Amino acid sequence: MSVIEDVGKICARREWFTVPLQTRRPHIAGPYVDYLCTDEYTMTITTPIMSSGQPVGVAGADILVASLESLLEEALSAIHPEAVLVNRHGRIVAAADSHFAAGTLMAPGWPGQEQNAPLSLRSAAFGSETVQWQPIPGLPLAVIYPDYIRSQKN
Repeated sequence: MSVIEDVGKICARREWFTVPLQTRRPHIAGPYVDYLCTDEYTMTITTPIMSSGQPVGVAGADILVASLESLLEEALSAIHPEAVLVNRHGRIVAAADSHFAAGTLMAPGWPGQEQNAPLSLRSAAFGSETVQWQPIPGLPLAVIYPDYIRSQKN
């Protein structure tokens, strides 16, 4: 068996490869530590390649989480000083506040998996405060931040 065949078998099992083929939609995998290349937290952004309405492959790119954090820190801070961007598994991608580390489980799962509307929920990560969950349309990402006003009323 050639190295190319081995790589093909490995890729065929990876989330960044399988999800866009199954869903026929762009996908974001991670953050995860890329032990094969950089040993740094990485995200992989992929989209299916379609031919005659059928997926035939994927195109994608890796982005270091550190680069993404530097791009998003100011925008997240403008939303809330403790705003965090989480993936569909509830893991931190980037945060306004550096004490929230990338890859940390922040929210226990994506509410309803296909939740597209803002909602309030409780989060132990914010001291069991009520948090606002703002999904990003078309992406498996959401911004969450504490809602101290609602928490004080409950």
